[in-house]
Amino acid sequence: MKSGKSSFNFSALISNVKPWSAEIPNLYGLDILLKDRKGNVIEAISKKVGFRNVRLKMLNY
Repeated sequence: MKSGKSSFNFSALISNVKPWSAEIPNLYGLDILLKDRKGNVIEAISKKVGFRNVRLKMLNY
């Protein structure tokens, strides 16, 4: 990647995820590593993330 601002998208299939809610805040660790061509870690970020699904149904009144 060139110096400056870049973006990267990815997707993953995660099995048996317990959803996050205010009552039961299930959280998972997410580690992101940026490495150079030789495999040396340039930057590392660790975050806690939660998963939830929200559906809104529009009603006609």
